Amino acid sequence: MSVVFAPAIAETPFSPVSCYSMIDSGIRLTLAQEYPSAITLFKEESRKAPENPIFSYFLLLVYESMMIDYESQEWEKTFDSLYETTERGFQRVLKREPKNPWGYYFLGNLYATQGIHTLRFSNYLNFTQKVFKGMRLLQKAMALDSTNLDVYLYPSLYQFAKAELFRYLPLLEEDRQEAMDRIEMIHLRSQ
Repeated sequence: MSVVFAPAIAETPFSPVSCYSMIDSGIRLTLAQEYPSAITLFKEESRKAPENPIFSYFLLLVYESMMIDYESQEWEKTFDSLYETTERGFQRVLKREPKNPWGYYFLGNLYATQGIHTLRFSNYLNFTQKVFKGMRLLQKAMALDSTNLDVYLYPSLYQFAKAELFRYLPLLEEDRQEAMDRIEMIHLRSQ
C-alpha cells in the first residue's frame, strides 16, 4: 500500500499531493494495524470532501487490509460498496479532466485492487479482467506524465512479473530489462 508521491509532480486540479500528509497518516495507521483510527480518519475526510474519491479509495484499502489480516470476509459488503462509490468518483474525475494522470492512476489501481481481491476467492476470470483493465489505465497515466514516479511503479512491476512468468520466451527479454531499468530509475529518483 506504499505510495511514492514524487516531489517533481506539478499539482493538477485533482491530485493526491494536496492531501499527502492525511493519506500518509492513514497509511501509517493501517500498517500499524490501527484500523479503527485509519477508518475514522478516511471517513472524516470523505465527509469533508465527498467529491474527492481519493479518501474512499484509501478507506477501501484499509478494509482490504483488515480482511487479509483477519482472514475474514466480514467487511466484504463495505468493501464492495466503497469500490462502486470510488469507481464512480474516479470516472467523474476523468470525465471532468480527461488528461489527468492521477485519475487514471487511481482508477487503474482500484481495478487492480479489485482483481487481486477476487483472486483470494479463486475468481481467476475477474482477476485477469480487472488487473488487465487496471494496467491499461496505469499505462495511460504513464503516457500522460512521464515524470510521475507513482504511475511508473506498478506497470513496471507488472511488466517485470509478466516477463519473469514467461522468461523462457526470448521475445520478453527486452520487456524484463526495460522493467528492471524503470524500477531502478524509480528507486534512484525517489531517494
